Amino acid sequence: MSSSPPLPVSTASDERSIWRDTDQYKFRKHIIDLQQACNNIPEDPKLHVPEDWHGRRPPSNDDGRVLPFEVEERLSNDFAFLVANQKDAGTVSAVALEEIVEPPGLIARLAANGGVQEGVVNALQAIFSILEKCGKRQLHRTVCRDLIFDEVVALNRNRINGRLQSKHWIMPGYLGAAQLEQLHQSLQAFAQRAVPIARAVGAASLQRNIDDLCLKYQSVDSSIKDTDEELQSIKAAVKQSHGFCSTPDGMRIEETIASYGLDPGIALQNKHIRQVDKIGRYWGLCDDMASISRRYSNLFKSIRLEIVPRYRPFTPSVVFPNKAVPCHVHAEIQLVTFYGLHPEIVKIKPRVLGQNACQSQLLEYRHALAMINDQLQTSLATKRRNQWRRAYPLESWQALRSGFPTSPLPSSVGTLISRLNSPIASAVTSSTITPRARPIDPSPCPGYEADNSSTHNALGSLYSNAPSPRLPASSHLSSVRKPDLEGSCHAAMPTQQRENLSLSASSIASSELPVQRNFTAVSPIRSRIGNMSLTFETEGAVQGSVAIARILDRKTPMPANSIDVDALKPGEVKEFAREADGENVVLNLNHSQDQSTQITLRWL
Repeated sequence: MSSSPPLPVSTASDERSIWRDTDQYKFRKHIIDLQQACNNIPEDPKLHVPEDWHGRRPPSNDDGRVLPFEVEERLSNDFAFLVANQKDAGTVSAVALEEIVEPPGLIARLAANGGVQEGVVNALQAIFSILEKCGKRQLHRTVCRDLIFDEVVALNRNRINGRLQSKHWIMPGYLGAAQLEQLHQSLQAFAQRAVPIARAVGAASLQRNIDDLCLKYQSVDSSIKDTDEELQSIKAAVKQSHGFCSTPDGMRIEETIASYGLDPGIALQNKHIRQVDKIGRYWGLCDDMASISRRYSNLFKSIRLEIVPRYRPFTPSVVFPNKAVPCHVHAEIQLVTFYGLHPEIVKIKPRVLGQNACQSQLLEYRHALAMINDQLQTSLATKRRNQWRRAYPLESWQALRSGFPTSPLPSSVGTLISRLNSPIASAVTSSTITPRARPIDPSPCPGYEADNSSTHNALGSLYSNAPSPRLPASSHLSSVRKPDLEGSCHAAMPTQQRENLSLSASSIASSELPVQRNFTAVSPIRSRIGNMSLTFETEGAVQGSVAIARILDRKTPMPANSIDVDALKPGEVKEFAREADGENVVLNLNHSQDQSTQITLRWL
């Protein structure tokens, strides 16, 4: 929504245009030829390479910011998600949050492919008013959450019906009269396949939870359209979806699926499960916003919405057959261009763009964005992208700017922290790792073996159960045979047994030590030993392995990396580094006077 006319698409002179050295007609023709060669059908979604830009996250808010990076990222994504209230490319949106120093406050700068709708503006202003009252402690947090939920459901009523494939859904014109299977029917079909292979203890629970979920979905269909009955049924379905996909401990859908004894990859591979996750998000983001507004109340006493001017849609000279539809400048590009053209407007620049869809290959690379704005980054955390959106090699961007570094990732991959109530997330840090500067296949092939000659592997993250940001782990860990570790190593196990271990979201109790386990990004290993609670995982679709054993004889020589956990202050960081000629790093975590745990990690 904007009173000013749309801006012209061509913003640069002929000398500075991206088409200066490229024929636009030929470029678009090649894109259409490629689209036709692929039959215009993307493959099933898969988890792609890790979010490399996390390596550039500032370690602290030394520049005067109030919001931590992770909070700014999550909040931006939440706003972008809730404003995409139609299944239409024109409503795809991007949001950037700007902190105001004096007087303290926030600006939410919003862009949409086809321009921001008046209904979206009204809903956001109502939500901001609620958040301001919560920030001023004029509303209880739960009341704030419920009021935001009312606005969110009212704005996204038709979109939620669309996700449910409800009979009340008003389909967009481009879908015609397509007959689509309702979501509750798809979930029942999923249950018929999944329950027989679920772990015995989880099968009954899975069937019961899916049945309860389907009943809520069916109640939406059985309600009368555009009545309060329908509205309340939608709210109940959203809350039930959130409960299905998470737990009070904050587990994600992948971990929830794994808790039933199923491959957590189902959350990525099954579009119906992903749809349930999206429906549940409408409730989860309301609770999140209410909590954030209270935690950072000084900022939320004043929130203002600013709309980025949209660009004039255009129809290219060459188009896909029978698809001569107007094209829009992507919302992310609108925001990036705005900040590039008006650097004087913002004193504290936003660090992330919240998105509800990733449409542009350019936007999958913060390296390219950095050429326009040194601080702005796109947010694709835990994004489940279609496989045809493949990552280009980083080297392919180097020609865009002379002297662009091979890999801007720092070698730091995390930190190790002490106690369960630590306010800071924990992980492992190494200072001798070569960051990745090339793409990695998103899924390990059968019989997968790591390339021992590669220098593009680094250490995966290890952190305690304090809330943790997704840190850049550009590799995986190998199986390690420790000299004092009893029991067999994974390298000696049959392939099927190793795969089964990697697919189960398992936990390690103290009684099980010594132990060695495989883990992945969606199937982490949890260990509670003494007063420590540790989680082992990797980013991406690579695999890892960890070996843990108790040190029973404290008189034996201790390794170089010995950490007294009880002596650490909450949030204190301990770093370690691999020796130049070594392969392993051995950590001794001393959690009592006479007991230690030894963890062995190895680089490939």
